Amino acid sequence: MDKINVNDKSLKDIYLSEGKYGKCFITLDGKSVYKEFFKKNSSCFDSKEDSSVFIFPKILVCNYKGELTGYLMDYVKGSSFVNMDDNFDLNVLLDNLKLIENEILNQSINYMSIVDLHLGNIMIDENNRFKIIDTDSYYYRPETSASNVYEDNMSHFSNTIINGVLFGINNNTNIKFKNRLLNNERMECYLGILKPSIFIENVLIELSENYNDELNNIDSLRSNLTRILRKH
Repeated sequence: MDKINVNDKSLKDIYLSEGKYGKCFITLDGKSVYKEFFKKNSSCFDSKEDSSVFIFPKILVCNYKGELTGYLMDYVKGSSFVNMDDNFDLNVLLDNLKLIENEILNQSINYMSIVDLHLGNIMIDENNRFKIIDTDSYYYRPETSASNVYEDNMSHFSNTIINGVLFGINNNTNIKFKNRLLNNERMECYLGILKPSIFIENVLIELSENYNDELNNIDSLRSNLTRILRKH
C-alpha cells in the first residue's frame, strides 16, 4: 500500500467527524477522507482486497519516523444508516443487504474478519447504495476455517441490521414474534447461519399474508411490526 507524509497540506481541508480512535477530514480534492489517529501506530494493518461495498484504506499516512498517523479512503458522500429516511424503499434496502451479504462471503473466503460494524459505519451514498466505512481494524484469521470466519462475520452483520431495520437503533433481543418460526430464524441470523435479508423478507411475508398490508418503506414496516410481536 502506498504511503504519504503527514505534512501534506492537502490532507485536512474540511473537518468531517470524530470517533473513538481518530478524526476524519475531507481532503482538498474532495475525493478522499483522511482519518487521523489520536495515537501514533508503529505497525501497519493488513492490506485488503478491492470491494464494491467495503471502503478500505487505500493510502497510509506516516510521520518522518515511519509511524502510522492515519490513512486515506474514498469519500462516500451521503448519510449514515442511523439517519436513514423513514420513506427508504424496502426493495432497495433488501437489494443492498444482499450485495453486502455476497461481499461478506467474498471477504470471509479470504479469512477477513469484520469488526466494529455498527449502523454509524454503514453509509448510504447519493445513489442509495450502502457503503461500509471505518474498516481499518478488520484483520485476517488464517488460523481458523473460512466457514467459521463467515459465520462470525454474518452474525455481526445480522445483529446490526436486524436491530437497525426492525427496531431502530435499539437492541431489542428480548422481543419475541408470535410465529415461532420467525423466532427460530432470528436466532439463526444471530448465529450467522441465516442471512438477515431472508429473515426480513419472511417478516414482510408474515405481515402481508396476515394483514394484507402494503409495505413499501421502512416506516410502514416498523409501524406495523407490533402486529406480529408477542405481547409481554
